[in-house]
Amino acid sequence: MTRPTVNRLQKIDIRQHKNLDQDVRAIQITINGVVQIVKVITTPCNYGGVRHWFACPNCSRKCCIIYNANKGLACRSCYRLCYPIENETKTDRAVTQAWKMRRKLGWEFGPIGVQGTRPKHMQQKTFEKLVKSERSYSHAYWNDTSSLLYRTFIKFGVDTYND
Repeated sequence: MTRPTVNRLQKIDIRQHKNLDQDVRAIQITINGVVQIVKVITTPCNYGGVRHWFACPNCSRKCCIIYNANKGLACRSCYRLCYPIENETKTDRAVTQAWKMRRKLGWEFGPIGVQGTRPKHMQQKTFEKLVKSERSYSHAYWNDTSSLLYRTFIKFGVDTYND
């Protein structure tokens, strides 16, 4: 079962509030006509100044981003949210990585495994490294897909060699 992701909820990021004073202790946030006050915590930075954090209204943990759901504002751990990549299967991840390598190579988003040419200004060594990565991810994808198809055929009683 997949958990809800951070993309699905409205979020408020403290890093977008650039003009906060060093001694600010709370921020008033209005969402859908409901006013909520969220505590702000500061921590010193190594080279001077301070970094601002929200104190989660639910658990008081410091966080940069708080999320709005029907229950009010809370941090990612309180809502048990995950990042989209955490819901990906092994096969989905292989496809994502293969597309990522193809994008770096400047290749079209055609069938996985079809090789393009080396970009004009890319070093040969870099090109070979990216092609090797793309091939390994494509290979992983095709292995997972073929084994899934084989299991599906077996489940439905299809003889893959004689039909």
